[in-house]
Amino acid sequence: MTNYVRLLKLPPEIQIGIIERKISMGHARALINTEPEAKQLKIYKLILEKDLSVRKVEELAKEDDAPRLFRTEKTVMPLEFQKMQADLRLKFGKKAKLQRNEHGLGKLEIPFATDDDLIRIVDMLEL
Repeated sequence: MTNYVRLLKLPPEIQIGIIERKISMGHARALINTEPEAKQLKIYKLILEKDLSVRKVEELAKEDDAPRLFRTEKTVMPLEFQKMQADLRLKFGKKAKLQRNEHGLGKLEIPFATDDDLIRIVDMLEL
């Protein structure tokens, strides 16, 4: 039970990854004490991209300075917007997507599978 509560310290995007079984509990436990949060998210994305083992994640999490983590991917969306996207995915239970360009213009996509699903989403938006 304690381990599950500790998982709540992880960013929403990683919590979703656990729920959707994109990463294992072992991966998540390796990320819990990693600081800063940006490093957690970088390692999480590497797990998804490169199918990293738990042992490799533990090694990356222990590194004080992991410059290769920060070279592998250019962050397009600010962390604040990444969190918003993760929150939207949790709220709607779908793969909600938030896109934003360098000028601040963007769009929000919330897919639905059925008419009932669409009605549920609209109701949640209180429209």
